Amino acid sequence: MSLTKQIHLYSIATDSLYDEKEQFIHKRLLKLYKLRKDTKYKWKKSAINRIIKKEKNKLTKILDERLNDERPRELNPQCLIDKNVISLFESSLTRALKIKTNELTTDLFIMNVFFFQVFHNAVRDGFLYNGEKYIFLTASAGQIRTKKAVFIREAAYNKIQQTIMCGLTIDRINECGGINPN
Repeated sequence: MSLTKQIHLYSIATDSLYDEKEQFIHKRLLKLYKLRKDTKYKWKKSAINRIIKKEKNKLTKILDERLNDERPRELNPQCLIDKNVISLFESSLTRALKIKTNELTTDLFIMNVFFFQVFHNAVRDGFLYNGEKYIFLTASAGQIRTKKAVFIREAAYNKIQQTIMCGLTIDRINECGGINPN
């Protein structure tokens, strides 16, 4: 197995699944963080920190209210920029998906978790991109430590499910105590 062959995919964050209201508060927070960083006076930083705390509380409240909504969130396509492309070594998963070497794929996404409410929605309900649904696939031990997870296009998963699950069904695996395939 050669470790020189790689595929490319997007690494997204939970903020790329925000709706308009959540995105508005998120952008305000980013501006406040920049303002705080550029401020030299301690009293001004304290004032900015109070505003940041209020904005975070607003965002958290909105995200908490959305927890019970079972509609899948939508991926903002503006988040898919060259800066967010990462490389992944070829594996049995990429070969099963028939992803070509050095090809950019949208069959897989790596998600960085910043707000657990959004991640909870994504794991439970998936998310939509270009009319396709994406579902949670797995997270390695290293990804769990760094708060990352792998999502896969549901139609692609359905095609390769028997291959990567070695013919077992989810029900049969759960009867035996469950696993986390890597």
